[in-house]
Amino acid sequence: MNGSQHSRTRLATCLLALLAAASIASSAETNSFTFAAFADNRRISERAPGAFEAVLSEIRDMRLNPEPKLPPIEFVVGCGDLTLAADGHKNWNLWLATFRTSAVPPCFYPIIGNWDNDDVAFNRTEVLPKQKNVSTNDPNRYVVDWKSVRLIVSRDLEYVEKAIVNAPQSVEHVFVADHYPIFPRFAHLATPGDDDVAFWNMLVKHRNKVRAFLVGHTHTYSRMRVADPKGQAVKNDQCLPDEEDGIYQVDCGNAGKSSHGDAATTLVEISISGPKVRFRAIQAPNETPTLFSVRDEWTFERK
Repeated sequence: MNGSQHSRTRLATCLLALLAAASIASSAETNSFTFAAFADNRRISERAPGAFEAVLSEIRDMRLNPEPKLPPIEFVVGCGDLTLAADGHKNWNLWLATFRTSAVPPCFYPIIGNWDNDDVAFNRTEVLPKQKNVSTNDPNRYVVDWKSVRLIVSRDLEYVEKAIVNAPQSVEHVFVADHYPIFPRFAHLATPGDDDVAFWNMLVKHRNKVRAFLVGHTHTYSRMRVADPKGQAVKNDQCLPDEEDGIYQVDCGNAGKSSHGDAATTLVEISISGPKVRFRAIQAPNETPTLFSVRDEWTFERK
């Protein structure tokens, strides 16, 4: 083979490599999407005026979307104390009204909190059956597979671990969600019990898949990354550790019920693009509930 042929071969090899890289990037872009999480909006009579409505409108319109922009929100996780069935289903009707004219409304995956006794039956019969990709209508534990994400709603160690291990090969990122934090901050302070420690150790064991534990309950936004559930996260309830090889606990604050919490509403947006996960928490003051600004953001990339 002469020099000219060598050059053409190298050029062809480089072009093929570039095409392959472009194809991978295009595939990741095509499958990119965002989902969101909020918690603790509670009854209309108990929350800051207009706060929950503003959160739902922001999910729909993404008015605050600075560069680099996030893709549209495709589903939403409600991390408890949603009171969807209360007061003649007002909160659920508000959700439906907000997205009634959307070309593709986001799916909604609610979690039962300590104020949601009426929601158990309502979610089983009215909410979950209308959502896509739900494994079961049991409101206390279910699995959702959405593109490269598996959402697991449960605090049961055996159920969650089985759902992690048995996730299809297409799942790159697992998120576990519940109402109650393992490591509460600012309110409802408590030391994790033995079951909580075992649960967290299980999540850490599967850190190659598990990206975050999404919670509510405290009404105050916080995030931490914990590897040792008996370490600084427990020894100092004022600290927000960022431990290498740990799992993120993201407390979604409140979407209207701000007593003993932030004087602001919070929406957590999580964008998926191939191996990369971008987290962004936005907040709006109770006095101006439509004026969201970025409170926190960070990126995780699977290695």
